[in-house]
Amino acid sequence: MCIESNPLNRPDLRHIIELFDEMENMRLVTKTTSSLGTQGSDEHDSEETIASAITDEKREKLSILSTLPKNLPFEFLEDITDGFSNKRQLGRGGFGVVYKGILSDGYTIAVRRLLRFQGIEMKQFDNEVNILMELRHKNIVNLLGYCHEVRRTYVQYEGKPVFAETSEQLLCYEYLDCGSIDKYIFGKNHELDWHTRYKMIKGICEGLHYLHENDRAPIIHLNLKPANVLLDAAMEPRITDFGLSRLIGEGNTRIVNTHTLGPIGYMAPEYRDMGEVSRKVDIFSLGILILEIVTGQDNSTKVDFIDHVCEHCMEGPQIKFMYPSLEPELHDQVELCIKIGLECVQTDRKKRPTAGDIIRKLEEGTKLGPTPSRENITTVPAFDITVERSGTGLPFHHKNCDNLNYVGTKEEKIE
Repeated sequence: MCIESNPLNRPDLRHIIELFDEMENMRLVTKTTSSLGTQGSDEHDSEETIASAITDEKREKLSILSTLPKNLPFEFLEDITDGFSNKRQLGRGGFGVVYKGILSDGYTIAVRRLLRFQGIEMKQFDNEVNILMELRHKNIVNLLGYCHEVRRTYVQYEGKPVFAETSEQLLCYEYLDCGSIDKYIFGKNHELDWHTRYKMIKGICEGLHYLHENDRAPIIHLNLKPANVLLDAAMEPRITDFGLSRLIGEGNTRIVNTHTLGPIGYMAPEYRDMGEVSRKVDIFSLGILILEIVTGQDNSTKVDFIDHVCEHCMEGPQIKFMYPSLEPELHDQVELCIKIGLECVQTDRKKRPTAGDIIRKLEEGTKLGPTPSRENITTVPAFDITVERSGTGLPFHHKNCDNLNYVGTKEEKIE
């Protein structure tokens, strides 16, 4: 790369450093490349020339990153998912179907085949995928590649075979086989100690803070729930499914969330009822999620989840009942997280903290003061709706947030 004859194709130092730093995350993608076949001879010769001047380790890093695939052929994704067969399905939702893709060398990736929503333009899709592929944080799922192809197929029309064009959009991600956190935080069969639950809470807050405040553009999730937080082998939470709303449109997203996936209990009232969007919509969802992690209770199983938390989970004896082996000095930490969760679900979005505020409180170990009064907290009723808990939600991203239906002034969009 560095000795390309065209100077415009040579990377700068910042880019080279970033490439080396991301070697571990990109190893899986390199395996994907090897499954696609060998590269052209010119590219191979150039890589060998560079390799002669560096160590074996650095040569491996450069090989990985210089051959990183982005736009993957549809036929390749069709092949590694066994023709998008049912037995390879990891999950199905309102945005599409997720498949397990098994490469020829045994590595596994997750392939999301998006539904054909109206208004997805190829240039917009490609630009925004490239932005998303630059996002890197230990608490979000990494995008490894994508496919956007217009395919011509035969269909029957008035009894005659005719050509029809169909647009295929697929997103490929690292595969996390531990699944989503709902498999671990609910029920007595998967009891977790407080230290693991606290690690989950802090990691989710850090991932959401990165999405809200990253340098490229603020990303509002709009569908934060347990099924969209996966766990890696170290039990580190990784947020998925962020940004899909920017691809298919906020209006479609709200319809999908309400009528297909059913996470009504995680939706802020101003978004659910009026379509108003701000970062504080995600904070509301985060608050419900925090309360679920602390209590081990699914909000959809309670007549009024918030009332249940206020009445049964706030006092010292109740905390001891939830975590009988927890050191007494950490009871305040449990109470702090409950109060943070209640702060997040206040009806007035302006009173909800930011993700950065929450992280600072957690790091300082300080309390938020008095618990918000019950009348200021949104009621979260249970609904007779089957909530998808596949743990396979996958991310996407939009370049900016100017087109969403934000509430308030221009300045208030930074909330």
